Amino acid sequence: MGQVIRDSIPHHLNWTPRPINDEKTYEKCKSSNDKASRRRTAKASDLQIGDFVLMKDQTPGSKFRLPFEHRPWIIVQRQGTIVVARCKTEEFTRNISAFKCYYPAMSLSTPSPRAEPFPDRLASPAVDAWAPIGQTVAPNQEDVSASPQEDSMREPLLMPSEHKADCPAHTSYAI
Repeated sequence: MGQVIRDSIPHHLNWTPRPINDEKTYEKCKSSNDKASRRRTAKASDLQIGDFVLMKDQTPGSKFRLPFEHRPWIIVQRQGTIVVARCKTEEFTRNISAFKCYYPAMSLSTPSPRAEPFPDRLASPAVDAWAPIGQTVAPNQEDVSASPQEDSMREPLLMPSEHKADCPAHTSYAI
């Protein structure tokens, strides 16, 4: 048929490999990694060994399940993005993205940062925060019968962030 059959590797006798510029390759990879991190808004995690954390719930479930487990875990080991967390006798190894820092609730002895227990926009009109327990006050009605002695006996309601020490929902887990 008159065509040359290409059945062999081309012959390049004077071919030499291009010299590799490691610094240029490193800078190019670093700049692309930085650009990808900025696009994803990635940031460094500040979790350390000994921190209390909540672990992401990875069991399959419905959309009504909470995204994090309710039990606090403690970080016992961290190596880069790999974290080992322990809760009583259980120990799990997960990526650091599966954890969220847990801040225990304030105790009753800690003063509240707010001066008033409830701002006006959040106060319930049927309940006065400074009224004696069990007594309700109608909206826009002042307590004219209150004496100075009764004022000293009034107890404020607890803040949402405050809790009692014996509350089982806020007990810390000993490890």
